[in-house]
Amino acid sequence: VFISIALFGYCPEKPLTRSGAQVGESIAVTGTIGGALAGLKLLTNNRDKMFASLTKLEKEHVIGVHSRPHSARINEGRKLAGSNVSSAIDISDGLYADLSKLCSASKVSAKVHQPLLPIDNALKSLSNKEQTLLALQSGEEYELIYTAPISLVRHLNSTLPTPSTIIGEIIPQTPQSVIVLDENNIHENQKVDGWDHFIN
Repeated sequence: VFISIALFGYCPEKPLTRSGAQVGESIAVTGTIGGALAGLKLLTNNRDKMFASLTKLEKEHVIGVHSRPHSARINEGRKLAGSNVSSAIDISDGLYADLSKLCSASKVSAKVHQPLLPIDNALKSLSNKEQTLLALQSGEEYELIYTAPISLVRHLNSTLPTPSTIIGEIIPQTPQSVIVLDENNIHENQKVDGWDHFIN
């Protein structure tokens, strides 16, 4: 397999990379997540019992999130790049997978709190486990994950076109880069997959 990529251009500001996250910082994500993967599952298996509780409008909504995603968060990215945000990455392969890449580049780990995940409102009738898996694996909403001190996240939320939600914090590096805790602060051991371009 041969893969050749060439990128030409310039960055007028300091580039915002994956590799600057610091222990103690908050992890925030723009917008809502989970809907795109739900839409894909409905399109590929519209008899999926998992979504039996969704109304017709809710099903149409998540299919639309997958089929017609909003434009990339360019304006949000520019505001983050112009601030003191330490690291960022867009979610295209799934929140869990892309946050893991950020942690690997920054040589840290992440603790994510399941109750804080900004899950698409159309999925609220699903079980907590189903909502969590969709939120952690969905990526085609193209939202942004970023890390910064909590005070900066709160300040940015007053200026970002798409507000963000704090979902966890950066912790010292451990063998498992992303730890998901449930509402009782118990580590969830369920298997979480993301999109892998060399497997999927």
